[in-house]
Amino acid sequence: MAKKAILDLLETTIGQYVLDIDPKSLNVAIWGGNVQLHNLRLDTEAINGKLRQMSADQPGLSLPLRVSGGGVGFVEVEVPWTKIGSKSVVMRLTDLEVIVEPDDADGMVGTAHASEADDGDDT
Repeated sequence: MAKKAILDLLETTIGQYVLDIDPKSLNVAIWGGNVQLHNLRLDTEAINGKLRQMSADQPGLSLPLRVSGGGVGFVEVEVPWTKIGSKSVVMRLTDLEVIVEPDDADGMVGTAHASEADDGDDT
């Protein structure tokens, strides 16, 4: 049961935002108590979908940006199987790179608002 919980945690935290994770290799590695993943590419479609959803839910917090690429250099998960009830499962991510660019979905990026463009001179 604990193994399934750890696998579910990995799948719902890392798995939905990166590409090319092999669930079978995770299944084998997790029993050893230490999972290491290298050079994972970000799933930009999944990330941008989540950002759009969050923007719809909280419009005041949305940014006119989208993720166009990136990756995680190293992910390590330590599972203390012998002390699972008293010690924490630790997840470390290093070398995170996120490439963002303007999102022109609303047609506003790169254009000035009328009040900003109007210098008050009607001549």
